[in-house]
Amino acid sequence: MQRLTTTIIPTPADEEALAKKYLALYTAALPLDAGLPAESLHPADDLGVLAGSVLISAYHLSLSQSYLYTALIVLEKVTLHSKWCYPARLLLVRLNRLLAAPSLAVQHYHNANLKGVQSDTLGHHMLSRAHIFALGSAGDIGLINECVEASQVYTVNQNEVRHLRLGTL
Repeated sequence: MQRLTTTIIPTPADEEALAKKYLALYTAALPLDAGLPAESLHPADDLGVLAGSVLISAYHLSLSQSYLYTALIVLEKVTLHSKWCYPARLLLVRLNRLLAAPSLAVQHYHNANLKGVQSDTLGHHMLSRAHIFALGSAGDIGLINECVEASQVYTVNQNEVRHLRLGTL
């Protein structure tokens, strides 16, 4: 029973070593993506996202911002290589929020192309955290536009679902 209940709490050094391992695997897997178009998801993307996630975990364990900046660099590399890697974009939105860069967070959200993704996921991600990105009392006009667009996608989806349900009856 003790074996099932013991938990190992990783140290920042453990997380850093794991991130290096994932980065090495990511770099080794990049040639597999050579023939794929930039718009498709690539096999190596998940390894880059894992490396970024582990670095964020190291930040939470140590509170050293250097891990956040390293994760930012890794995830930016992933999004440069794979334009539609949405998990990396979502992590970049949150990282930029942690690093007090709301305009970059909105830019990454916009580059995720809301219409090309499951709108429930990204619309919720943006609308539930909209207050984080506001730059002042008047807010950011880019943020307002993104919120309006996300709301419109919800409206369109509601109408489409209603028509689909009527069509099946």
